[in-house]
Amino acid sequence: MVMIGASQLDTISNVDLDNVEAGARITEFLLELGHRRIAFISGPDFVKSALLRHEGYRRALSEWCVEVDPALELMNVVWESDKPMRIRALLELPASRRPTAIFCWHDAAALEAIRIAQSLKLDVPTDLTVVGIDDVPSALECCPPLTTLRQPYTRIGQASVQIAISQVLGEEAEVRQLVFAGDLIVRRSAAPPAHA
Repeated sequence: MVMIGASQLDTISNVDLDNVEAGARITEFLLELGHRRIAFISGPDFVKSALLRHEGYRRALSEWCVEVDPALELMNVVWESDKPMRIRALLELPASRRPTAIFCWHDAAALEAIRIAQSLKLDVPTDLTVVGIDDVPSALECCPPLTTLRQPYTRIGQASVQIAISQVLGEEAEVRQLVFAGDLIVRRSAAPPAHA
């Protein structure tokens, strides 16, 4: 058996995106643009990839000597009804405390953040930069198109099949944990902050 995606099990071979590095890379990209009030929208606490991406986010902030603001971290965002309410509350903060950028742990949350921002008359990316991870088809179709970190799906799939075949043939006895880097895809949802 080979699992694809972040797994809680270390007894089964696993192939995945390097989630910590992905979280760090996206955050570094935002820092390089000049953002300092960067919000992170996570998923449920039981989703390991969300926690690992948050780890990367915090690592990048630390390396850039940017203090973590707990008010900008939306953790354990579980229910669909909960996500819009919490994102809206974040974007309704006074301009001096509102994030200039939002990093969402996956594209679906990022697309929701863009929709909510636009409903509040915030322009993306002039008033708010939004980024995600995955590069789902709708990331290119939304307005503006979403900046995201593309998962290396082909490499993950190929490596998973190779490990599985090796196991079937008896060539692969040890449990393997492989991670691959993703590609940063810069689109129009990201820009330097208009007001620091």
